[in-house]
Amino acid sequence: SVVIRGKYVLTSILGTPPPAPPPNVPALKENDESGRNATTLRARLALHREAATCSTCHSVMDPLGLALENFDAVGRWRTKDNNKPVDAVSEFTTHEGQLVRLTGPRDIVNYVASNPSGHRAFIRQLFNHFVKQQPLAYGPQTLEDLQKSFAASSFNVQKLLVDLALVAVMNGREMKSATP
Repeated sequence: SVVIRGKYVLTSILGTPPPAPPPNVPALKENDESGRNATTLRARLALHREAATCSTCHSVMDPLGLALENFDAVGRWRTKDNNKPVDAVSEFTTHEGQLVRLTGPRDIVNYVASNPSGHRAFIRQLFNHFVKQQPLAYGPQTLEDLQKSFAASSFNVQKLLVDLALVAVMNGREMKSATP
């Protein structure tokens, strides 16, 4: 699903989840009001975005999901959608208002790798995976300090993992010494 993929990238990889959908969101239409048949998912999503209440979130999520359209539901590469060529080109507007052209998965990777919010989300995901807690549990500056160290190390993941371990060990010692 373009929408689910786009929401996942936005939430888990960029760390900027969309707002909750409004109540009573209509399903994707097969045709527009004039009866035009929208044969591809891209065309049906374009019809869905015509509603102002839907456009707010979908204009951000859909481009990310469309850039991954060459992958089918189980992750196999495909070149056709409903017997039409897959079009994985889209334009994503960042929270800063920058327009990013996406032509496929590599462009998403390049954008995330060059974006501080992508770095922050990556660190948060690693922290949650290895430490099994939110970084905030280790202090309000923990995530910011890890992000600064990660950038200073030229984004060395090995050093980041060491820093994560040190944060967990040092805070664990502080917690043990604070208990009577």
